[in-house]
Amino acid sequence: MIDLIQLKEKLLEQYEGDAIVYLSRGIGDKLMYLSQLDNYRQLMDCNVTLLSRAGKSADLVNFFPSLRGRHVPLDEYFYQGYTEQDVIRVLNDRRPGVNRIFDTWYLGHADVELIQAWLRINSKACNQFNLAKHQLNLPTGMAAELIEIDETRELSLKRTNSQYVVLAPLANSAKNIIEIEFWCALAKALMAQGYQCFVNSFPVPNNSFAWDAFENMGCELFSGDFNALLQLCLGAKHTYMIRSGLADLLSLAQGMQYSVFYPPEFMHLNQFLTLDHGFGSAPTTEEFFFQTVVENPERVIEEILNKTL
Repeated sequence: MIDLIQLKEKLLEQYEGDAIVYLSRGIGDKLMYLSQLDNYRQLMDCNVTLLSRAGKSADLVNFFPSLRGRHVPLDEYFYQGYTEQDVIRVLNDRRPGVNRIFDTWYLGHADVELIQAWLRINSKACNQFNLAKHQLNLPTGMAAELIEIDETRELSLKRTNSQYVVLAPLANSAKNIIEIEFWCALAKALMAQGYQCFVNSFPVPNNSFAWDAFENMGCELFSGDFNALLQLCLGAKHTYMIRSGLADLLSLAQGMQYSVFYPPEFMHLNQFLTLDHGFGSAPTTEEFFFQTVVENPERVIEEILNKTL
């Protein structure tokens, strides 16, 4: 592990006086902190440097104007072969501060004691963004920084209709997806009302989600990068999605029209994971799914379309 120890010393020396954040975990967990870090920078009167391994973290960082140019991809510094746990164990100093390295390995929604402690001492809503602010010891009045979408990039899409909708039926964080029959029925109902339907598709390990079912119905599969996806959602009549990190991204942008479906295992977190947090774009509706949704999707879909279109 000596290479990682030397890396930590090199980083603390090179970025002396900075607050250094290691970006780990999923999109939503990162965004909680990213949206608050400009507040933290001003409060601590320091620069913020963001570290991550290769991946899409740089894309997420660049959405925030105050953080652009502050991302350091660690794979440029050391060889492959270390696990995420190795990197966190050596680099992480456990708490924020100047000339420390802390990380976004958060999962506050899984820490019942943390949430209960929060509720005892705070009157504000217990959601991810407020809890991240609490973890960073920020004043309660500070608002999250909103993201900026690059709308100058041209999207290569097979647009056949000026009125279109987007479906995002999967999330890496959801163990049990809402059944594909529901999403196919939703797509069918939307197309029956004259909308072109784009479906955000991506491979998920150990998950055989049947993307071809959408193609066979006449939907257009989409697998672009984050910015392209957000542009697509921004121009849509409405976006329908499972609760995911993508939903957090949409909530931090302005002008988004979207609705969120919570899978069964998230329902006990409905007060913590809600996206109606008072800034950016609140969802038109947040639906919590029970077995009755699968048993009678037509009735549920009719109610959803009446709320959203």
